Amino acid sequence: MAETLKLWPSGQFPQSVLEPYLLPTRPGDPWPGLVLVLPGGGYEHLMDYEGVDVARWLNSQGFHAAVLKYRIKENARHPGPMLDAQRAMRLIRHHGKAWGIGVGPIGVLGFSAGGHLAGMIATKFDRYGCEEDDLASLHSSRPNAAVLCYAALDLVHHRTKGGLKKLVGEEPSEALLEEVSPALHAWAHQPPMFLWHTANDDVVPAENSLAMAMASRKVNRPVELLVYEEGKHHGLALGDADPRVAGWKDAAVAFLRRHLTDRS
Repeated sequence: MAETLKLWPSGQFPQSVLEPYLLPTRPGDPWPGLVLVLPGGGYEHLMDYEGVDVARWLNSQGFHAAVLKYRIKENARHPGPMLDAQRAMRLIRHHGKAWGIGVGPIGVLGFSAGGHLAGMIATKFDRYGCEEDDLASLHSSRPNAAVLCYAALDLVHHRTKGGLKKLVGEEPSEALLEEVSPALHAWAHQPPMFLWHTANDDVVPAENSLAMAMASRKVNRPVELLVYEEGKHHGLALGDADPRVAGWKDAAVAFLRRHLTDRS
């Protein structure tokens, strides 16, 4: 594993760090793809079982991985986490050669609020500026593929329990909710997406994933959607505790291998 990297040179947001989980490689080994993991937690917390555990699982499937600890709590107001996600994508591209893993396609995989952030970086990459990001002119923040797990994706029409208040505040305007709703910003240059949800999710309604899938189809972008009849609760992560949903992992791995190979 490479050394943990602070996202920002100034260290202004010390909790914003990138933790790479890199497979041993030999000179000439093909790039297996790297996946940026965004744990959930409502922009209030970051769940390890949706972060470190997922990175290690991705390693077991032959992928490099990196966990982004993006800003939360009082620092989570939009566009703060998005600036962190953009910076993380650029850091990975910038350090690839130094890490000895080369340069290649990068996927993003997020859960719940982390899935929301993954949806944002997939649909609104390179949209937000920050003077401190000295890599903005060197590297794009666009992922090559996105996996969105029980994600909040349409805050206008399908609001979540808790409303992601750390991100948008107690009384957000309709304009702000529209701004941070990835399903309302599908467009021709977004990466291929894989989405999964449980139909009985009472925290983030499954209609969020349905809306994103429908919006992606309207702009003719590749999308794969799984909606399971039921699961034990929101926040199932890898699904190991519930065999009814555990199949999402095999489907997502096949999707990532397909799209991190062709770099679409």
